[in-house]
Amino acid sequence: MKKIICISLVLLNIQLSRSFAQDTIKTNIGFVNRYIWRGQVVDRKPNLQPSIEIQKNIFTVGAWGSYNFGCFSQTNLYSKINAKYFSVLIKDHFAFTDTSDINYFNYGKTSTNHAFEIAITYP
Repeated sequence: MKKIICISLVLLNIQLSRSFAQDTIKTNIGFVNRYIWRGQVVDRKPNLQPSIEIQKNIFTVGAWGSYNFGCFSQTNLYSKINAKYFSVLIKDHFAFTDTSDINYFNYGKTSTNHAFEIAITYP
């Protein structure tokens, strides 16, 4: 039974999207056998990676996560503005390994689990 569940999860990649004129809502659920971020192995265990993104005109907001079935989790919240000649992205990476003491709203300079990223891109 465990093999069937594992095989099902490996093959699971659901992508749904629904459009309302200029509005788009996208959801995704992915399953990876290990979590690699920018070439670095972050977690060697299988991870479930759900996401949701809402776009209205030039504005996009979204959330993405990576969760193993043990003690590692990461949640990213982001917002993006897509202008004609460039895009601006602001992303909050929140990662934690000890699920017993999670304080998402701790933004202390030396004690936070947040990392912020700002990117400006052009076509």
